[in-house]
Amino acid sequence: MESFSLSVLGPLELLKAFNKVNSQKKTVVNISSIMALAPRDSCGVYSTVKAASDAMHRSLAKEESETYRVVNYSPGPIDTDMMTEISTDHPDNYERALWREARQSAIRPENSARKLMYLIEKNEYKNGAHIDIFDLDEDGEIIR
Repeated sequence: MESFSLSVLGPLELLKAFNKVNSQKKTVVNISSIMALAPRDSCGVYSTVKAASDAMHRSLAKEESETYRVVNYSPGPIDTDMMTEISTDHPDNYERALWREARQSAIRPENSARKLMYLIEKNEYKNGAHIDIFDLDEDGEIIR
């Protein structure tokens, strides 16, 4: 429940508070994950929370389109503590190997952030869309 509160209800409360002090149209970036769309073994809670957060942000884009410009951005396989833990401690050998491989090709955070900034600046995505880093070229253009 803590993960849900933090990842779904927390952003909603922040948006409500921010709305009170600023009436301009806002760009909202939900840091998502491919696991919101395609869950993996042993990541059920994470996948569920990410899917719920994506859904909440899509609803926000649809219901409050005059106020919010929303993108659910999946930054790709970034080498995080979670990735390290899963790649070393996952009980399934196959899954552990997949995560180890993902760590070897992990994306540098600044590269993912740069693509996100280009995407936002170009402002050509559908409001509420889920966009994965692999959907973008080096200049942040949507290629798939």
